[in-house]
Amino acid sequence: MISDEEIKNDNEGQSVPIPIDRIPALDTSDNIPLYVSVYEVLNELIEKGEIHPCQSIPSELELSHHWDVSKGTVRRALRLLVEDGKMIKSQGKNTQAAPSNMTGKEGIQFIVDVCDQYCLRKIDAITMEYEYTGASVYTADLLDTKRGELLLLAHLSYYAQGECVAYSQRFVPTQLMSTYNVDANDPDAIQDFVLSVVTQEAKLTSSSIFVISADEELPIDGKADILLFDEVYCTQQGMPIAIVKSYLRSDSYHLTLQRRQ
Repeated sequence: MISDEEIKNDNEGQSVPIPIDRIPALDTSDNIPLYVSVYEVLNELIEKGEIHPCQSIPSELELSHHWDVSKGTVRRALRLLVEDGKMIKSQGKNTQAAPSNMTGKEGIQFIVDVCDQYCLRKIDAITMEYEYTGASVYTADLLDTKRGELLLLAHLSYYAQGECVAYSQRFVPTQLMSTYNVDANDPDAIQDFVLSVVTQEAKLTSSSIFVISADEELPIDGKADILLFDEVYCTQQGMPIAIVKSYLRSDSYHLTLQRRQ
């Protein structure tokens, strides 16, 4: 049991957060990971304005006590909220809701595999692991599908001279796999599908770029900051077909944007 004194010490010196009793319980009715449920609760509070822009939330320790989950579960959800532009985290402060004037989405001019094409060194190996997972509220909204809908989640690691310099997560509806007759149990077919077919089918993207600190949970080697290139791939008609999160080691990549007045 976590004591009130531990929570007080963990929260000491922080800005006043939203009261813990205004944070709802987790929805564990569906087959959704706990960190996703944490994400959804906090994201909904932000969307409804119950957590105001720049308002802090309780500490990881207090939230883990409130929901009876591990600090690691809370930390993972908060990291995703930061990556998705919903929250910001500053050294020595609690995580806060993002300001209302956060910049909009930008994109580079060509739809390519940024992990491969923009590396300063030659990518000489790509490895993949994959799983099937239910869509969260956030991913379901981006992919215009239902919460709990089955998605392919591919984890791709990119290597240059033996070092992992990039990592990518790709969420793709399994319905799209069926359209292309992809064997759901064939790793080679799945890798070709997520790297080639999905990219070729994408004609439009909604893209954001963030800088995040090196994270030991990512398989990337080294301690350089990470560029997170966050995209939703869409067809020419605007139908979303994939969410692509690319984590790039900042000292190994160079991205170019073309902008016009």
